[in-house]
Amino acid sequence: MIDYGLARKVVIVTGAAGAIGCAIVRALIAEAALVVGVDIDAAGLAALAANITGDNFLPIEADVSTVAGTENYVAATVERFGRIDGLVNNAGIIGPRVPLLDLDPADFDRIMAINARSALLGQQHVMRRMIAQGGGGAIVNIASIGAMKPARSKASGYPASKAAVIALSDQAAVAGGPYGIRVNCVCPGGIDSDMITTENRGPAANTPYAKQPVPRLGRPAEVADMVLFLLGDRATYVTGGVHNIDGGALVA
Repeated sequence: MIDYGLARKVVIVTGAAGAIGCAIVRALIAEAALVVGVDIDAAGLAALAANITGDNFLPIEADVSTVAGTENYVAATVERFGRIDGLVNNAGIIGPRVPLLDLDPADFDRIMAINARSALLGQQHVMRRMIAQGGGGAIVNIASIGAMKPARSKASGYPASKAAVIALSDQAAVAGGPYGIRVNCVCPGGIDSDMITTENRGPAANTPYAKQPVPRLGRPAEVADMVLFLLGDRATYVTGGVHNIDGGALVA
């Protein structure tokens, strides 16, 4: 097994109740990290916690798109574990699957709040804590290859929000560099999760993923592997990067 150097490191994962979030939490727990799982889905958090033994997991129900929610999970993390070494900004929604001309501005505002504003707030509050601790740490923001190509799923608000996450990651990497804080962005393609529509799960030959160099949906655990690498001691010279996990979808 690869040792990522994450044992006893304190890592916050937002959107922890979703498929990718759960995979990241479980992978971190397997590395003996101390993990805080944050989500607005209390039932999903409880189900995740029920499958984790020991005292190295703290579930926190919070709205990560708000200042109060962000302050809450940061304060609770420090109270429980004493410090913060890593953050994974994974919370996100896809929003209504409608063409751009039909997208309600109120829906767009909600998508931007949950997907992009939460990343801004998380980076701000966690980086301030990391700096107060003396510097050092790693942040991984989950964006999407949808930020780099038009959305064929008609989820027209989603790509803009994920493009914002990439830009926020770049800015955070610059801001965090002098303090030894690394910031990277991971861009999944089609991952087997609730965001994949029924038609895209149909016969393999009829899905968009059939034309990729790796002709299948990705697995949440494959995203988690990249996240652990970027959080850990094997990526100490890696910051400001955009790392695609898409089976080659962008080159197909």
